Amino acid sequence: MAGYQFIHFENYARKCRSEKKGRTVQEIFDEVERVSGNMPHVRNPRKPIVVDGCSIEELRAEHDQVDDATQTQKNGRSRKIRSTQNTLATCVMSYPVPVAEIRTDDQKRAYAKWRRLSLAFIKRQWGEDFRCAVQHTDEKFPHLHCYALRKDFDASKSHPGLAAAATSGLKGREAGKVAINALRAVQDAYSVQVGQLCGQTRLGPGKRRLSRSGWKAEQAQYEALEHAEARAEKKIALEFGRKSLATKISLAVSAVKGSELEDAREEGREELKPEIDKLKKEKGILASEGMVLKNQVSKLKKALEVEYAKPPYSEAETRYMTVVQELTTLCVDNGINPTQNLIQIAEEKGCPDTVADFIQRIIEMIANMLGMKITSLHKDAQTAESLVFCPQC
Repeated sequence: MAGYQFIHFENYARKCRSEKKGRTVQEIFDEVERVSGNMPHVRNPRKPIVVDGCSIEELRAEHDQVDDATQTQKNGRSRKIRSTQNTLATCVMSYPVPVAEIRTDDQKRAYAKWRRLSLAFIKRQWGEDFRCAVQHTDEKFPHLHCYALRKDFDASKSHPGLAAAATSGLKGREAGKVAINALRAVQDAYSVQVGQLCGQTRLGPGKRRLSRSGWKAEQAQYEALEHAEARAEKKIALEFGRKSLATKISLAVSAVKGSELEDAREEGREELKPEIDKLKKEKGILASEGMVLKNQVSKLKKALEVEYAKPPYSEAETRYMTVVQELTTLCVDNGINPTQNLIQIAEEKGCPDTVADFIQRIIEMIANMLGMKITSLHKDAQTAESLVFCPQC
């Protein structure tokens, strides 16, 4: 992918200080929502997609509360917020590949990765003030419009440059230098956390007066970095595909317990929620079945001790049955089906008949839990491959 990063912050008020230039919050909302007459630069407007956060309607409604809001002045008195005060903070992040060129699955995955990283970046930047992100694909390059609202409706505190200048205690040119440095720091951070991971350069060739050969060399370097990461991701996916079903479910459950829910929400893929809920439900069912089996094995051992009380267990029988019980418990705790291991023990030369009977009854329990029938110890291959337990959490 060729291109360089683009991220821009801007604040807006309900009323412009000058009638000749600037745009109001209302006009910004109308443009992002593609209200007719507010985007002359877009030939064929498409419906915008909210990829994270609240809806545009909810954002409008929350911002409208500024009409009744007040702020405390330095003298301690309260007054309504000026209509010319910047109350809405915005950020635009653009993807440097034309919409028309994003066609293959790899290109779509690359764009989805950029979008996920960009959303994560701006949400770290704004914290709880972040409200929503809207995706536009009806212009040459796909881009995201992000919005932030503060409880005090002071958008300058959400702008990296203005916020740095205000807290510096400086004025005039010195404050301006602080603001510029703060904005450059944000650009640098975006480059490290997003741009470089997506094959984007920090600056374009014209800005740094690079020669064409220098620009191409730098692009090749960034693209190599992007491809290396893509290969690493494919390797991880391949290794995951080789894992057993039990391990996959265990990893999936761990992901549900961790931060994957948030990542999925950041990518705007709400369609993942049903699958995640399904995994959580299966986790509970499998964990419950595993606990039931462990309890049944313990009861079975006690029952057999009574059944075979005359004559009492020999030392070998006691040792074998203890191993079988501990192995079954260990397998269930780690999400592994114990059936095959139990069969191997039963087939060992010298395994007492009482132990083989003990193992047979455990396997029958497993088959009953699956609703399957087995007639002998050696005809349970399908059962052995079918049962998977969830590790206890």
